[in-house]
Amino acid sequence: MLGGATLVKSKLKHHEVKLLRSLALTTKTAFMKLLQDYESTKDCEDCTEDLEVIEADMNHLMGIMEFIVHGSAPLDKDPSKAPELFKTFSETNEEVITQKVDAYLA
Repeated sequence: MLGGATLVKSKLKHHEVKLLRSLALTTKTAFMKLLQDYESTKDCEDCTEDLEVIEADMNHLMGIMEFIVHGSAPLDKDPSKAPELFKTFSETNEEVITQKVDAYLA
């Protein structure tokens, strides 16, 4: 997903808004599918490991969505630093990202 954001920012400037919106919607769709998986397994007594994996994936996808919407501006200057920028963004906003995921799980 970060590769897509990098490509859009570096080579497809004239379609940037539309493509980033599409990337965010695709990420949101994957997030909602994980939410469905969570709902279908949350009452399973033997599925604690599965739930942990689903929650970790949800946190990662929420981080990507937030990065696309709020943190991808620095990619204009140097698209090759996308993984580094994403890591910094995720670490800085970890609490907010977790709160947003928890709001979906409540």
